[in-house]
Amino acid sequence: MELRRNFTKNLGTHYGLYAGSELIHVEYSRSAAEDILERIQAGEMLAEILNERFEKLHDSKIAEIEKKFEKNRTELVRLNFGIANRKEITRRLENLNTRLSIKYLSSEYDLEGM
Repeated sequence: MELRRNFTKNLGTHYGLYAGSELIHVEYSRSAAEDILERIQAGEMLAEILNERFEKLHDSKIAEIEKKFEKNRTELVRLNFGIANRKEITRRLENLNTRLSIKYLSSEYDLEGM
């Protein structure tokens, strides 16, 4: 098992893990490729190593999504509270406007004396 640095127009610089002359895996980070090579030489299977990496990535992505979801949920609650407050303020202003209009009309037309 050996690690070779390669370059192609399609992939750019990459590191290939070779079993004999067969390319079995490609990494774009030399340190990641060296880590995989060391683990394989220590007896681990490539599939197990890649599965572990996928699970770590998957778990971190889920945690990131959950964090964004919680932030969005908190913002939604805040916005709903703001909407409810605005509706209450609007209702109170409409009531005040109605009372002022009635008071103004009653004083203008002396409706109270009728």
